[in-house]
Amino acid sequence: MDLPINAKEARPVYLEMLAAIKQQIDAIQTHSPRVLLFRLDVRLDRYTDDNKPISRFIHKLTKWITKTYGGPVGYVWAREQDTAPAQHYHLIIMVNGKKVRYPSRIIGKADQIAEGWEWPITGKCEKCYYDIRPGDVDAYRAAFYRASYLAKVRTKGSKGRTANNYGRSNIKPKTA
Repeated sequence: MDLPINAKEARPVYLEMLAAIKQQIDAIQTHSPRVLLFRLDVRLDRYTDDNKPISRFIHKLTKWITKTYGGPVGYVWAREQDTAPAQHYHLIIMVNGKKVRYPSRIIGKADQIAEGWEWPITGKCEKCYYDIRPGDVDAYRAAFYRASYLAKVRTKGSKGRTANNYGRSNIKPKTA
């Protein structure tokens, strides 16, 4: 399948990130053929050399999602920093689309978690979610295009030696 990528000639992307995004979408579809994929942006109030804040945030959020809706929960995140003093993260979350039809409750919980740590969070971007149903190639392609934004090279690299530019869940495809 040809997949559109949110990139231009002057804006390269990391191919390994694109592969990770596709692998996690495909893997979660083996657990739940209908997938709700949505994006959150998490902004920190201060710079850190590592990615411990986003790891803690994702752990807490995915634990709540699994307890509330069941699992697995897929995710891909990208660390970015341009001119702001602290880094921010783009986060793609993938859940069972039969159990979660709209991400508002999960976004509310994400806001609640971030508020407890005094982080601003924005998850209300235009068309932040996609309902990928079995065989719906257009929805898959649109979701992949939105998620591919995380793979852009620009604004990455401002980090400590041990931090990564991106991370992902490790959902394994379900075997029949």
